[in-house]
Amino acid sequence: MTATITKSTGKSGLMKTGDHNVATVSEPATLTPATGASPPPPEDAPPNPPDPARIDELLAEAKKLYGKEREAENTALTQRIEMGRVLNRLKHEVGHGYFMKKFSEWQALKQINFSLKTGQGAMAYAELEADGKFAAVSNLADAERVRKAEAAKKKAEKEKAEKREGEAEGQPSPGNGEDQGEGNTSALPKLKKPQIGHKVKLLAEPILKEFASYEPATKASLLEELIELLSEEYEKTTEAHA
Repeated sequence: MTATITKSTGKSGLMKTGDHNVATVSEPATLTPATGASPPPPEDAPPNPPDPARIDELLAEAKKLYGKEREAENTALTQRIEMGRVLNRLKHEVGHGYFMKKFSEWQALKQINFSLKTGQGAMAYAELEADGKFAAVSNLADAERVRKAEAAKKKAEKEKAEKREGEAEGQPSPGNGEDQGEGNTSALPKLKKPQIGHKVKLLAEPILKEFASYEPATKASLLEELIELLSEEYEKTTEAHA
């Protein structure tokens, strides 16, 4: 008797054909989906279908809140610029060279509730807005970026001008002893405005460097004393030449 192995899609077992026993091996049946059946949902699909009306409601709320935020930012910028205009008028009222000293007094008397840095920034914003530099600015962050960029540009232009003036005039460097000996009362030559800025910067740098080594409160006190000293000297000089 010969045994033959065949494949079928039914159950495994022995099937007798004539004088032969045939061993059958079953294979897994392939299931064919029924026509019109829904495809399985994707793995990242939410367990419950979203409500379109609720989605629209939340989107509208987010849009509304962002609009209010932008409106508030624009209002804050407008108020800061107006504050700068007021401070610029205040600076004009107290006189050139006295604003910083008076500002410290106003702070001590609680007449103002913001720092000098904030006040100077507002004053700069007012000037930039008047010069048409804020055409594309709608919030304080953008305004500050424009202010810094314009300040850096102005500083670079000033340094170039001072360098050209110094080279053209052959300005002596401070500390070289020329017309600066002890007891020498001869007047130095008159300086032009760019040269004055360069000279003041050279003289002020070592003083400010020294002040920077102290803790903030002491540094502020030192600066106040220096401002007062310079203000007194300014008054004496302007009175003498009046």
